[in-house]
Amino acid sequence: MPLKIVVFSADTIRGSMIQKALEKWVDVPVSTGGTPSGATYPVAYHSSGQHEPILLKNLLYTTETITRDKPAVVVLDTKGYFQGELDKFRNSCVHLFAQALLFKVLAIGNSESRDSSILKDVVSDWCMDTPFDPVLIASKVKMLLTDTAAGQKRQSESDVLLDNLIGFLNIK
Repeated sequence: MPLKIVVFSADTIRGSMIQKALEKWVDVPVSTGGTPSGATYPVAYHSSGQHEPILLKNLLYTTETITRDKPAVVVLDTKGYFQGELDKFRNSCVHLFAQALLFKVLAIGNSESRDSSILKDVVSDWCMDTPFDPVLIASKVKMLLTDTAAGQKRQSESDVLLDNLIGFLNIK
């Protein structure tokens, strides 16, 4: 099953640059399509390859998008969003974490927003936006994807060990 990446960016140009960097550095084949599942909000949907990035501008669809697409990584470009929108994003993430939907959040922002951010408890990693470096963003996404895949592998290895132990001890 392909891993998905959701990118939230209020700035279409910055979002497109992040998307192109993901395409080049995270091996994301891009094919531009329409809106997924009859959505009425602006979206660029990429539907092929190992990773499927989805670019959204509106944070109001956070819960719906993450619940539907179950991404491995969510990239949030904080530039251009109001504090209330970021608060709603945080609340949506906390709600989804409580439902056992596991995903990593990479936030892009300045050092002031990082230190005083309400997003501290939901962000897995930060990337500074000055200077704006899409290649660095893509490398951090790749690192988060690698950590996610390694965690899944460790979980499956521990399941095998647990099954072997249960079988050895003859416990049912």
